[in-house]
Amino acid sequence: MIRIRSENINTKEYWNEVWYKGREMPAIYIKRWQVVLSYIKDKSKKIIDVGCGAGWLLSYLREHGCKDLTGTDFSEMAVKRCKELGFNAFVSDCQDMKEIPDNAYDIVICTEVLEHVENPERCFCELYRIARESMIISVPYKNQITSFEHIWSLTFTDLLCWFEKIPGIDNKEIDIDLKRRGGILFACFKWRERWSA
Repeated sequence: MIRIRSENINTKEYWNEVWYKGREMPAIYIKRWQVVLSYIKDKSKKIIDVGCGAGWLLSYLREHGCKDLTGTDFSEMAVKRCKELGFNAFVSDCQDMKEIPDNAYDIVICTEVLEHVENPERCFCELYRIARESMIISVPYKNQITSFEHIWSLTFTDLLCWFEKIPGIDNKEIDIDLKRRGGILFACFKWRERWSA
């Protein structure tokens, strides 16, 4: 994990302004979401998108048959946009999601968020805490770290090291799938049965 920018502009105020003004969805996101969707075998599962922004990924998942979808973001304006699309959504900071109980969602998705937050490892641990069955995470990789909003350069090694640090982890019980598609790293962590952390 390498910090690539000392200043972090990723404040609630900044993102509220971004979502208030509106942001165009880059067409390349569709290819990324196809990878995320490929990890979801049972579309009836309870899914949360952490760092949901305006709900673009949730919309894509709904269009492809997923039904029980929730979004959360620390930007009130992002949550408002997500709700306008008809989703259950609420404000929460991914580094401390105390309002969400342990094991609350079957599948926890967090796409291109960790590189923006002050403590991505803490966010990762929170994702694990609220996940009952699996976590799907994506982060930009090297040549895709071009936004002034990105403050971290992350690798598969970072994600795996954080996972290994979680108390009670037994690698024989976990399936980990790692993919690199273009400049994006995807990691899916699945477990067959939940154990207490």
